Amino acid sequence: MRTLKVRITGKAPLIMHKDTLANPLHPSTIAHKLMTDQKKKPHELHLAIAKSEFIAGCYWNKDSGFLIPGQNLDSCLIAAAKLQKLGVKFKQGVQVVEDELLLDGFSNKTPDEIWENLDHVDVRGVKVGQAIYQAVNAIAKAFDDNKAAVALPEKFKVHDLEPYLYNRRRARGTMTTESVPTHIYFKCEPFAGLQERTFVLRLGIQTGTDKLGVVLRIVKQEAHDEEMANEFARKVDDALLGWSVPVLVGSYAKA
Repeated sequence: MRTLKVRITGKAPLIMHKDTLANPLHPSTIAHKLMTDQKKKPHELHLAIAKSEFIAGCYWNKDSGFLIPGQNLDSCLIAAAKLQKLGVKFKQGVQVVEDELLLDGFSNKTPDEIWENLDHVDVRGVKVGQAIYQAVNAIAKAFDDNKAAVALPEKFKVHDLEPYLYNRRRARGTMTTESVPTHIYFKCEPFAGLQERTFVLRLGIQTGTDKLGVVLRIVKQEAHDEEMANEFARKVDDALLGWSVPVLVGSYAKA
C-alpha cells in the first residue's frame, strides 16, 4: 500500500450536521430537550434552541477546531466510485487514513464565534413525515480539506483517483457553485419621521407543498419594534414640550 496526500478545496458551501442530538444520553441532547419540552417558548428561548442545535451539529473540538471526519470523505469517495460501478473494489483497495481533516480558515474559530456571523448560519425547513421543522446548521462557504491522506494499492495510479474526487461533489448532491442566500439586508425608513434602519431578513425555503416557497422573517423583530416605539415616543414628547402630558409606550384595552 502507498499513501497519496491531496488537498481538497471546496467550491460549493459545506453544510455541517453532526448527529450529536441523536444520542439521548449526550449532555447537549439533555440540555436541548429541556428547552424544547417547554410549552411556551418566547423569542429568547427559540433563539437559544436554534443556537443549541447549531452548536451540536458542528464538527469541532478544542484541539483541532472545525474539521471533517475522515469517514465522511471515505463515504463520499465510495459513493462516487459506485457511479462508475466500482464501489466494491474501491472499498477493498482505498481508504482515508486520517480520522480528522482540518478546515483551513476555521481552525481558530469556535462554534460560538461562528454563530455570531450570520453568513455561517444556515436555516431551512426540513420535512419529517407531514410536519415541517426548522433545521439550523453551520455552513462553510469557502474551505479547504487540509491534506487528506488516501491509502492506495500499489497498482493504483494517481490519475485514477481524479474522477472520484471530482464525483465527490456529485455524490453529495451538489453540482453548482451557486448557493441560496441565507439572509437579506433591507434598509429603509420604517415609518415617516423615524430614522432609517437596516433590517436583516432570514430567508427560508418551504418544501411542504408541490411548489417551493420563500419565507422571509425579520431577525430580532421584537428589538426593532421596541426601538421604533421608543423613538416615536421621544418625538411625541419633544413635540409636546411645555405641556404636562405624559407619553407612555404600551397597549391599551377598553374597560
